Amino acid sequence: MQHSMALNYLRMDDKVSGELNASSRQTFETRTLYTANNTNFVLRDFKLHATKKLVSATVGSGMNNRESDALVFEVSNADISQRFSVFGAAGTLGKAVTHSIAGKEVSIAYGARIIELPFSLYLKDFQLDRYPGSMSPASYASEVVLIDERHDLKRPFRIYMNHILNYEGFRFFQSSYDMDEKGTVLSVNKDPGTLITYIGYTMLTIGMFLSPFLLRGRYRKLNAKAMKAAREHQRIAAIFMMVLAVFAATPSKAEALNPIVKEVLSFNKEHADHFGRLIVQDTAGRMKPMDTLALEVVNKIYRSESIMGLDANQVLLGMMMAPKAWREIRMIKTSHKEINNIINIKEGKKTASFSQFFEFPDTLEGYKLASYVDEATRKSPGKRNKFDKAVLKVDERVNIAYMAYSGSLMKIWPRPNDKTHKWYATIDALKNFETVDSEGIRAIAMNYFTAVDEARHNGDWSRADAALANIEKYQHFYGVAVYPDAMKVDLEIWYNHAQLFERLWPLYFLVGFVLLILSFVKIMKPSFRIAWASKSALVLLILFFMAHTVGLAIRWYISGHAPWSNGYESMIYIAWATVFAGFIFAKNSPITLASTSILTGLILFVAHLNWMDPQITTLAPVLNSYWLSIHVSIITASYGFLGLGALLGFITLILFIIKNPANARNISLSIKELNAINEMSLIIGLILLTVGNFMGGVWANESWGRYWGWDPKETWALVTILVYAVVIHLRFIKSLYSDYIYSVVSLLAFTSVIMTYFGVNYYLAGMHSYAKGDPVPIPDFVPVTYGIIFAFIIVAYIKEYVMNKKPASI
Repeated sequence: MQHSMALNYLRMDDKVSGELNASSRQTFETRTLYTANNTNFVLRDFKLHATKKLVSATVGSGMNNRESDALVFEVSNADISQRFSVFGAAGTLGKAVTHSIAGKEVSIAYGARIIELPFSLYLKDFQLDRYPGSMSPASYASEVVLIDERHDLKRPFRIYMNHILNYEGFRFFQSSYDMDEKGTVLSVNKDPGTLITYIGYTMLTIGMFLSPFLLRGRYRKLNAKAMKAAREHQRIAAIFMMVLAVFAATPSKAEALNPIVKEVLSFNKEHADHFGRLIVQDTAGRMKPMDTLALEVVNKIYRSESIMGLDANQVLLGMMMAPKAWREIRMIKTSHKEINNIINIKEGKKTASFSQFFEFPDTLEGYKLASYVDEATRKSPGKRNKFDKAVLKVDERVNIAYMAYSGSLMKIWPRPNDKTHKWYATIDALKNFETVDSEGIRAIAMNYFTAVDEARHNGDWSRADAALANIEKYQHFYGVAVYPDAMKVDLEIWYNHAQLFERLWPLYFLVGFVLLILSFVKIMKPSFRIAWASKSALVLLILFFMAHTVGLAIRWYISGHAPWSNGYESMIYIAWATVFAGFIFAKNSPITLASTSILTGLILFVAHLNWMDPQITTLAPVLNSYWLSIHVSIITASYGFLGLGALLGFITLILFIIKNPANARNISLSIKELNAINEMSLIIGLILLTVGNFMGGVWANESWGRYWGWDPKETWALVTILVYAVVIHLRFIKSLYSDYIYSVVSLLAFTSVIMTYFGVNYYLAGMHSYAKGDPVPIPDFVPVTYGIIFAFIIVAYIKEYVMNKKPASI
């Protein structure tokens, strides 16, 4: 390197520092910090044979997040060719690039062409609504006046998400807004084919929905094929069977409190339940009962709903009222050996106290995990090892516990006459409210704290109940604009403790597993009768399905939007659709009914794993639309039908494996029955998936002015449609199709659904990533699961084609 000034340097490897005099030739070393005139620079790497060229790269996500665009031109003249790049930018015409080639001057520019509209729009007002006390936008709208001097027309109009202005073929969409919230950004297009496109979508949708009812259609033929196979089974044996379905409640893991400690830390349960009815505002602006917040806190830090015999409301009240005592209680989950060594707790312990995370607990100084957390956060999510992930999880629990001790989580005080309807924690309210208001809050809060302290000593909670009622009155009076009605509060508290979906998954799984075992016994021993078992399982599944439906309806009422707007909600809805699919196809097939029940149980089980968040959340503005109920419900319901087909394909492979000369006839009938039902399920799933994509195109056109944008979710939905279209029509390739091949492809095809549902949300950025979480490494069970699947595929192939010496169709 050449430098005309002196440079200071610091080598990172050996920490040697010094000064370099000005030089025309100096070695430029890597991993060395150079300083000149308060400017630092480091040579990160040196590529000896590198070349510089323009490559494609998308910055950010969405339609308008490209920093710049470029086209690379190759221009030839008189056998001389020259390549050069021309840059442009969204909404403007880029700067022209001029080159001389063989004596001729060539000038090229590209960008947007300015189109003058024959009318104009005047913005009267831009309105941005946020969730109460939050910066998150709930919706935004533009009050405009359309001015057309040709027709002496002035017409007011309101443009907001999913509600467009359509005039003379021009369609204006609410796209964004200026950061100062005084201007609006509208996108515009002119599509003369909108009506004909919608008519085409409608005709396609009607045609697809009617196809299963065609008298000579494939669906009717498959149904007849399945029923014929079922009648063959019925002819082999008479109807008699009895099954007992038992579900035992899981015993609580909570350890009992020492009586002396319990007297210090516990709070009257009735009062704690009353405390749980207080309304609190979360960071996203959702108004919810304290009971919900308490459960979220305790679940986060302890991975349970109670701690040592105390329910979540008692725990949260104790953490807030007696923080010093609760800091010493071991309730923060930490079972990682290295973390336990760092915070100096005994090996094998699964919990630690808040104080054990600090060198100086009294002043909360010397956080023992600080350096490890900092190191883990610097890594991209995909490169974090198990220790990094464990540290971040434990750190999150420690931070949540701290916010509970300090009371900063409990935003229970509405600010008088606040147009944003923001609520504050006690300390923040005392700091930020007007003097007269803060003094009133101080008096109410101190009265409550004192009353609770007295009640803990004398056992009389009447004064504490009255003081808590004063807080409720304050909330009602100053927060009436966002205060939820009593019925919604009651239902949410009931929903919190009913745990419908968490209780249902083992029931679904147990009934399905028992029925599946009995179905295999029936196949192996035709005289075995299971009709009564099938009817009993059907009755139980109907009861479970009713409870499932009630749970979805309650969640819909509590949240105020359809319960399929985030990962957890869509999972429990897919489980619901799976049961519905089973009712359609399991009339004469116990195995199909069992598969339905098992798959539903598995889906609900996955929905309650640690990385799925069951918290009720607010909606992004674009989702606050009736299209959420139409598009998302149809397309996610298809996953239930496609998932049922995949599981039936797997069970069919098992039948191939257990098939032998003694049971060949009966198992062959079962295989034909299951494959017929499998194909029927895939047909319905493909219809729903395709129609759901049609509806998505209409929604996109009504929201953004385009039907298709090659967004990752859109693209993978199309891939899934094409994959299942191949599976459904595989029968036309006579040399390839067989019962075995169909079972394999119907099973493996579900990989495209998994990629569309999970992979896109967690690994690809796009306009559909509303509920996306941080990218996570692929779970260890995924390759294990696929290893098991391929092992079954290979063994089934060996049994069907090698041992039976049949000609393979592959």
